[in-house]
Amino acid sequence: MSAPLLADGKVFVDVYKQKYALAALALASGDELWQIQQGSSEAPYWQDGRLYVASGTTVLVVDGASGKIERRFAAPTEVITTPIPDGDLVLFGTARGVLYAAKAR
Repeated sequence: MSAPLLADGKVFVDVYKQKYALAALALASGDELWQIQQGSSEAPYWQDGRLYVASGTTVLVVDGASGKIERRFAAPTEVITTPIPDGDLVLFGTARGVLYAAKAR
């Protein structure tokens, strides 16, 4: 399980049940709002209503309200850091010790 992220009245957390999944829970009730069957042990990052999530050899940009995957960035090896957006870039590190800056737009 990743560290939880609190944003927009929700708790976002990566969980592991046979495989990783990213879940959104209502902060007030704990009810599950949505879940996608992708994720990692790294905490997601929140910016402007979107989650930036590591998932195997991919970085996902996920709509925080619906759980819809809006964008994917491929990496040559496993992404082992929380992806961080910065302007037009998304920064993330891989298992090979390389820091990548993918064009976000």
